[in-house]
Amino acid sequence: MKQIFILFILLSLGASVSAQTYTLHGDVEDTVHSPIPFTTISLLQPADSTLQYFGVCNNQGSFEIKDVPKGKYLMQAAFLGFKTWYRTIEVPNASNNYLGRIIMKRFANELEELQVRGEKVPITLKRDTVEYNAGSFKTKPDANVEDLLKKLPGVQVDKSGNIKAQGEDVRKVLVDGKEFFSNDPKVATKNLPADAINKVQVFNKHSDASEFTGIDDGSREKTINLQLKDSKKNGYFGDVQAGYGTDDRYKLSAHVYKFKPTSQVAALGMLNNINQFGFSFEDYMNFNGGIQSLFNGGGFMNMNLSDKNAPPIDFGQPIYGKITSGAGGLNYTYEPKKNHRINLSYLANGSEKNLDQQSYTQNFTNTETFTRNSNKNEFTDNYAHRVNINARYDNDSVSQFTANAGASLNNARAHTAQYTTSLVKDMLLNSLDSRIYDKGNTLSSNANLSFLRNSKSRKQVYRASVNASYEQQLSNSDWNNLTRLVPVNSMVADMQSQNDTRTELQYGGTVSVLTALGKGYFLQPSVSALSNAQHFKREQRITNLGDKLVDSLSPDFSRQYTAVDPGLELKRSSQKIQFSIGVKAEAGMLGSTYNGRDTGSRQFVYILPSLNWQNEYSTGKRIGFYYNSNVNTPDAIQMLPVTNYSNPLQVYAGNNNLRPEYVHNVGANWIWFDQFTFSSLFANINGRYTHDKITWARVVNPDLTQFVTPKNVDYDYNLNGRVEYSRPIRKLGVTMTTSFAEGYNKGISSVNNVDNILNSFNHKLELSFSNRKKEKWDVTVGGNIDLTDARYSIDKNMNNVFYSTTASAELSYRPGTHWYFYASADVTQYNAQSFKDAVVIPLLKAEASYYFLKANRGTITLEGFDLLNRNTGLQRQSQFSYLSETRSNIIGRYFMLSFKYRLSKTGGSGSGVKISVKH
Repeated sequence: MKQIFILFILLSLGASVSAQTYTLHGDVEDTVHSPIPFTTISLLQPADSTLQYFGVCNNQGSFEIKDVPKGKYLMQAAFLGFKTWYRTIEVPNASNNYLGRIIMKRFANELEELQVRGEKVPITLKRDTVEYNAGSFKTKPDANVEDLLKKLPGVQVDKSGNIKAQGEDVRKVLVDGKEFFSNDPKVATKNLPADAINKVQVFNKHSDASEFTGIDDGSREKTINLQLKDSKKNGYFGDVQAGYGTDDRYKLSAHVYKFKPTSQVAALGMLNNINQFGFSFEDYMNFNGGIQSLFNGGGFMNMNLSDKNAPPIDFGQPIYGKITSGAGGLNYTYEPKKNHRINLSYLANGSEKNLDQQSYTQNFTNTETFTRNSNKNEFTDNYAHRVNINARYDNDSVSQFTANAGASLNNARAHTAQYTTSLVKDMLLNSLDSRIYDKGNTLSSNANLSFLRNSKSRKQVYRASVNASYEQQLSNSDWNNLTRLVPVNSMVADMQSQNDTRTELQYGGTVSVLTALGKGYFLQPSVSALSNAQHFKREQRITNLGDKLVDSLSPDFSRQYTAVDPGLELKRSSQKIQFSIGVKAEAGMLGSTYNGRDTGSRQFVYILPSLNWQNEYSTGKRIGFYYNSNVNTPDAIQMLPVTNYSNPLQVYAGNNNLRPEYVHNVGANWIWFDQFTFSSLFANINGRYTHDKITWARVVNPDLTQFVTPKNVDYDYNLNGRVEYSRPIRKLGVTMTTSFAEGYNKGISSVNNVDNILNSFNHKLELSFSNRKKEKWDVTVGGNIDLTDARYSIDKNMNNVFYSTTASAELSYRPGTHWYFYASADVTQYNAQSFKDAVVIPLLKAEASYYFLKANRGTITLEGFDLLNRNTGLQRQSQFSYLSETRSNIIGRYFMLSFKYRLSKTGGSGSGVKISVKH
């Protein structure tokens, strides 16, 4: 496998270094011989003006384009406010490849500039914005925006669709300056067609409040704006697709869009049984969350801690089980004038999932170690509906009003059959055979209103906001347990049910006044108030005794937290530096009632300091530091002082004496982006210290049954750092990206009343290469290694190191306008240390597409998934008192034939309609 992988790399990259190349250089001036820095110099394909090579002028107006092969090119020089300059050149030339002085002329007036806006300028630098002309980058006819972004210099897209631009994560994607469906960038990039895009603009977006007031608050979001073609702003476009394959696999999808200068309309739909879900990762969380995320062996509370030390799995990680899923959505935005906007959206999704899962867990106490094995078969279905409305109204530059509201309804059911055994040195001590039937629904809603107003003197900015949310969860769990305790030769049958009602109401508000002190300094006093009320009611019944109510296990519990936070903040804002230092005091009261009795209340006062400093010391270069603090209060389930026996091997009870967590966060970041070479370096380090951390205390009995309850511990430390570097290697014709990440956690858990201190280290190294010229071939190869080192104070024999390595490759080839080929390979190896055996998972995929009909609107695709039929659902993780390995069923090999038809109905005014597709 290694030899094949290395050969694949050499064959993919060899063509880039086989031909002799040359370095071109020159200078750019205006008509009075002043240099024009940041002018983009592009070498275009004469036939279709697609970008071949490019360079950017430095501060002296000089440019250099390296590693250009022999040939004829259309040379272009472009800069905002100047007429675009063209010349046909041949490489090499007789002047030692010096292209001379390029003299550019300014536009005489705005009308002259408007008349040439249709020119294809591949890359333009506009102050802090990098603008790409989509038509200068070739994509397949049915490509989406994500495919287009992968071809842009300085933009990276990983396998899960996460986007980086200029070294930073892209947080927002706009369409013609407006949000599209939601704040999730992938909704736009995975669904909009690439041939609808005219320009791609990358910039740092200031907060809405900062843009309105003109006072820089230091807030930045790396943002991409997709500017539509004019022809797509007056008509309909989209696509429909249907596919069928082996083992009755199928997929159906449809996307329809209508854009106008003042409105956007979009409709999306999909249905498949190939483990593809919704339109983004958010929908996967809904498909696998909701009420079902609370169930665990018939209980209400999932007892696993977060998987901080899990092995490396892609963010779009494998979907365990076999899933049939569907989703649909509508989105409407109306903006009659700038910043007078209303948006409505509706999303619905549903799934049916069949999961077969085997788990192996090594547990330990202060005196012994034991294993727990489990086999589970589970069928779940989950359906969700979400509605959102957002509005913004700016009254000139005086006042701004924003409103956001949303509601969702989720229904879930689960049928589970599970058999669990616990052993010491292969000797059985207990077993549990359970049948569980769960169902539930969740109704939630939220709303917030915000008002901002400038004073007449422009020296004060008044802000006020209010917010409220409500959630109701209704769940029913019926179980039939058969528990065997070998040491006492006991066999216990248990048939019971739980009907739970949980509600949460939260509301609050904030008012503040920002006053200008002069010389860029501002003072902002503020006060916030919060009320959070949670109510939990349970009816537990013995079903084989005529649904007899168990009063002692049927609590009516309420928990209330109220707080007032006065604060004061000093800010300084300049063109390069944003600085703020502030302090708040949170005065809170936490109280509870149990079965109508007041169980007491406690008062807390926390000092919450904050500090933020950002310095953009040069174009594309920024360094920053931050510190802040916050309070996390325990919720009703954590505080409920009633034992839950639904899982006899792991009994749970809450703790009404829990204290809030006091959290301190600190971090620093450095961003360096060279717009001349499109190299980037991103480094960050983040730390968190938590006082009174809420964690688990476990008591393991001689028969290996466990009692678990939450408790406060003195501390918990987390430290994470990451460095990522990307640069083009022009000699090889590739772009290299490498990153190194470190993680450290020190925490405490209690096992049999003995504190266990976990020190966990995680190290991850990634390296990848991709070719720079992507007209026909698009190749990416890489790999990573992820290592976890866990050390336990309670039993050093349980210290362990486990790692995984992954090698990956993606290749696509477009020989002409009618064919497209794609193949990918991911080979992941998990080592055997600390687990039963080593595991190698090779996942190979391939597809071939043929484009036909008028303007290539039709596409036939044959695709194969998991060609070796070796796909495996595997998870390994290290926790405070155990190691676990879980293996799940997962979708395997299939082949599918599909047909896609692209819709395009565009035109101007008048009764006629012109049907066309533009590339």
